[in-house]
Amino acid sequence: MKHILNFNAHTHDFWPIYDAIVKFYPIGLRRDEQSIFFEYPGIKDLEKVVVDVIHRENEFYQSWLAFERDAASTFNKECQGTTMGQQPALSTDLILEKTESENFLNIKKLRINLSLVGNFFTIYGIDESASLERQDGQVTRSYYAINTVTVSPHKEFEQPFKEVQSLLEARFSEYKFIPFAIHSMIITGLRVRYSDKEVCTVYDALFNGNLDYLGEMTFKRGDMFYGYEEYWRIPNTEDEDIIVSISPPPTT
Repeated sequence: MKHILNFNAHTHDFWPIYDAIVKFYPIGLRRDEQSIFFEYPGIKDLEKVVVDVIHRENEFYQSWLAFERDAASTFNKECQGTTMGQQPALSTDLILEKTESENFLNIKKLRINLSLVGNFFTIYGIDESASLERQDGQVTRSYYAINTVTVSPHKEFEQPFKEVQSLLEARFSEYKFIPFAIHSMIITGLRVRYSDKEVCTVYDALFNGNLDYLGEMTFKRGDMFYGYEEYWRIPNTEDEDIIVSISPPPTT
């Protein structure tokens, strides 16, 4: 079940996330209204950012490639780029374990996303497996399943999660980690350029559509609120019951 973006505005300042989203996305406009949606100035500005970074491989993109090399070297593992040309994030999978037999494949990996919408990043672990069919020694068909998603430093993902987080922050020091609990929430009326989804999450807006492939019912391990206090707590505040829920104003 998806929840509408909400937070305690007295104790935590998540407004920069919302501000970054509304800067680029026309909240409340349907994507099929192409003469309006695709001509919205924010959409066009975001498209320019994506082109400059990903397609023209500018200096920022080169910094990202350097981070990928650092991560691969640190763990002596492979980084598989998952950046997509129309989606507003740089993304890679750090393959931590890969075990393959005649009929079975298991992979543990960290997925790392750096937003082009604002100064945000997120990391989560994926444990996936596949049943393989082979012919003459070659895989002819595979059936993949996501077993678990690990949303914070937890069990076998704890050490690599923290090390990757440190590497990323060392190179992109102005960027803040977004907790899974926040980026999995929706904003009513939000649509993204790269997908025709009718219901979009904060993750969709800031990063990409990768979470769609994990499935709503996928088992999630760890602390969904990891990063809440470290990055988003307003100094010298105490918890009070002041909750902000964000949705567009009612139509008249």
